[in-house]
Amino acid sequence: MGEPRQVFNLLSAPAISANARFNAVPVDFQGEDITHTVLGNVAVAFCDSNGGSLQLHFDISSGNISVPDNCEEWADPSSAGQHHVCQASVGARLRAAGMRLVHECYVCDIRYMSCTWEQAEADVMPLAKPELPRILTGHSRIKLRTAHAQLDIIRHAMVRLSRGSSMTAIDCHRFKLWRNALAACEALLKGSAPKEDREEWTLMFATSMLNRSDFFYFAQVEIPFIVHAQADVHGLLGQRSVSVSQHTQQPALGRTIQSSMRWGAQTGHSENTANDTDPPKGYVHDAQTNNQGEGCISGHYSEYIVPSLADHHGFRFSRFACVP
Repeated sequence: MGEPRQVFNLLSAPAISANARFNAVPVDFQGEDITHTVLGNVAVAFCDSNGGSLQLHFDISSGNISVPDNCEEWADPSSAGQHHVCQASVGARLRAAGMRLVHECYVCDIRYMSCTWEQAEADVMPLAKPELPRILTGHSRIKLRTAHAQLDIIRHAMVRLSRGSSMTAIDCHRFKLWRNALAACEALLKGSAPKEDREEWTLMFATSMLNRSDFFYFAQVEIPFIVHAQADVHGLLGQRSVSVSQHTQQPALGRTIQSSMRWGAQTGHSENTANDTDPPKGYVHDAQTNNQGEGCISGHYSEYIVPSLADHHGFRFSRFACVP
């Protein structure tokens, strides 16, 4: 089940490493599959061509992405002059280190009663709600690409539609300016909305009325592409990433990626005492067997705990090393 407030290594490979802090799920936000712990803030470390390293932090509460400011040596190769990019956007600083980033937000438009992923306009998520007819649900994702791997981090949310006996009331009159939205809202309240649309429509209409405290955000991490040998890839999620991705083509960075290598919520406790020279036994959640730890990971789950989000070397199975 993981341990709240502890940081675990999810992926450790040459030139890339990912850590995540586990958060306890508040009682008000517990659901069928979200009951104990989930992934919170995520930190990803990369190596550059000079043997240095760069870290990207994804803050799950705010949805913001950032890069620490120790960047005196970084210069943006896409610029005419090799000026320093400490104050530049996260994307520019990653490009300077030879990486690519796609940052997207999930946006709904009640004029068409549809939602889609759109390129984020900044590294920082807007605090204020956009004006109707557009709605930001708070879901976002980043796709990070190096020459050897791609890592996707998706920001999900559990949404609270009631506080005790007080239910969230959806007032269809608020959407009277948009014919499609008004018709959908009325159908939803009458129970005649198409079954496949009810959940999304409820989220769209309710989001425009809910407060920030009614959302509990958590992360999902995926590895759709990696070229290292499996012996060089470890971490709770990385132990079987190569065996899956080596049979697939390198995905396009700008499109939605469906991957069987994903891990978003709970972990199990593995009591396996294999040493780190044994063949990897899988990763924490096996989609085919539904195992959650026992017999799936090398060693004990506690051996993947690291001192902090920024520490990518402090555990038994680390493979991360930047070589000049």
